[in-house]
Amino acid sequence: MNDVKISVVIPVKDGEKHLDSLLKAVFSQNINAEFEVIVVDSGSKDSSLDIIKEYPVKLYQIDARDFNHGITRNLGVSKAQGKYVILMTQDAIPRNKRWMRELVENLERDGRIAGAYSRQLPSKDSSHLTQVRVNSFLTSKRERRESQLNDIKDL
Repeated sequence: MNDVKISVVIPVKDGEKHLDSLLKAVFSQNINAEFEVIVVDSGSKDSSLDIIKEYPVKLYQIDARDFNHGITRNLGVSKAQGKYVILMTQDAIPRNKRWMRELVENLERDGRIAGAYSRQLPSKDSSHLTQVRVNSFLTSKRERRESQLNDIKDL
């Protein structure tokens, strides 16, 4: 029987700068549910693989030439065992220990909910241009945002 409730999928390519902080934050989540972390590495040449091997992740490696944002994420999702899948990037570091629990609680609150996302904030060491760009995203706002599709035609 599969007890994994949540699968976290992280595509990686030369992610050593933030990878240890990311994995440490994911594995320190305050959640009463089994979760797995799936990393799809696309030919990292830095110390990413050494960092990844320090954590209990499922590692899948692909050639750098085979990387594609959609296909690589789909590979990770195809390996996932959880009821819920969280897609992350190698530099998206959760800001607190409640992040995963709160994200999943939103999905469980209503069976009609098909997706949820977290607020995105720029890292403290990012350039001014990056901070301006990230802060302009809808996903950087504090306000809760909900939208509903009443019919498949609304897509």
